[in-house]
Amino acid sequence: MDLGYDGTRRQMRELGMRAESFVTSQIRKQRVEVSEKHLTAEQLKELAKAKDKEVQNYLRNQAVEAIAKEYDVPVSELMRMRWVITVKEYPDGSNRVKARLCILGFQDPDLEAEVMETATPTPNRRTRNIFFAACAQRLFKILKADVTSAFLQGDPLTEPKHCIPVKELADALGIPRGKPASVRKGIYGLLKGPRLWVEHVFRKLEKDGWEQCYLDPCTWKLYDPILTEPDGRPLMVGLLSFHIDDFLLGGEEGNATWDRARESLREAWEWSEWESTSFKITGIDVEQLPDYSIRLSLSA
Repeated sequence: MDLGYDGTRRQMRELGMRAESFVTSQIRKQRVEVSEKHLTAEQLKELAKAKDKEVQNYLRNQAVEAIAKEYDVPVSELMRMRWVITVKEYPDGSNRVKARLCILGFQDPDLEAEVMETATPTPNRRTRNIFFAACAQRLFKILKADVTSAFLQGDPLTEPKHCIPVKELADALGIPRGKPASVRKGIYGLLKGPRLWVEHVFRKLEKDGWEQCYLDPCTWKLYDPILTEPDGRPLMVGLLSFHIDDFLLGGEEGNATWDRARESLREAWEWSEWESTSFKITGIDVEQLPDYSIRLSLSA
């Protein structure tokens, strides 16, 4: 049984240090990989749609591109791709077949050199709790959303990499099956994929006027350029903390600076539905009450 292992640095560390905990966590998250032969006829139809959607994401974001026929790529530089198929269960008992296209990053010829350059910062539980406390204290409305196919929306790779696309992607690219293509983005499975995405987010936040917190690089503050606190310090009107593609935002409703920054983020990437008032994050149920206080509880 495959437990959704896609070779990210975090997963390698968790699997090596706490194998039992990793397996239990993956099962709890209901991300255990399944085989196509175990799907029902209806689920196979749903899978076909999921695969087509993922291929279209790759094409739209130019994550993998066809190369000239005469371009000769040594076999040692080629990485293969594969589908990771999961069935996600929902609290109401329904389920949904999901398909993610990944590259076999362990076949990267530059893997050894990239290991030293792929550490990716992420916020911890303490940061999340401080975020909630600060938002409640400042009467910020909290929003939660995740970026869809985040890695595909990041910046292009700076070095050439090549792969053998799966048949669905090869057909969409218009190249013969089994022939190489160029990898243009830090797609899922590449060791440096998470790092490339996080650096892309950093540049976007800095461009929009956010300021990075000293103690947590994935938490950022937004200040009003005109309004000030009673003691003369700039007035903070927004707070943001993100864990790879999961974003928590809080801001002062009606403030023009916050409104512009929030909408700029909405337009920057493709998102899932933005949630507020009541949502779940990392297994915790979050509810913001009318007085802006926040209630946290463990999911049943």
